[in-house]
Amino acid sequence: MKFRNDVVPREFPQAIALFIGALEPADHFKIGDRQFASRDVAKALYLTAGRWMKHHWGLSEGPGHANSALQVDCARRFEGICHPGDVVGLVIDLVVGSLRSEAVDMRVLIAKTKKHWSDRGLNLDGSVVGP
Repeated sequence: MKFRNDVVPREFPQAIALFIGALEPADHFKIGDRQFASRDVAKALYLTAGRWMKHHWGLSEGPGHANSALQVDCARRFEGICHPGDVVGLVIDLVVGSLRSEAVDMRVLIAKTKKHWSDRGLNLDGSVVGP
């Protein structure tokens, strides 16, 4: 993968395009390899490319820190979801599904993400739910 260091996405579709644009032929092959489940491919990408995206795209963590343009756009598009890990996860899940010609139901991803935070008694940015 060869991410561009000179561009920071401001909107979710731009993040998808930048991720896909960073892929080299070998990456397309690895992501499309049906020997591995989509979930496993996404997890591996999260630990590598996901870290890079969080750091270089200015995705901030913590209460009141979800203020990068990309996080604001994702919160608007995806029912408040703005935690850096969730933003990166949505990008990766959509790219993996797209490259594998698999349907990705964003409603299901949004519901799972919301449940994850709700089960922990936290807001969608990871902050503690107030009184």
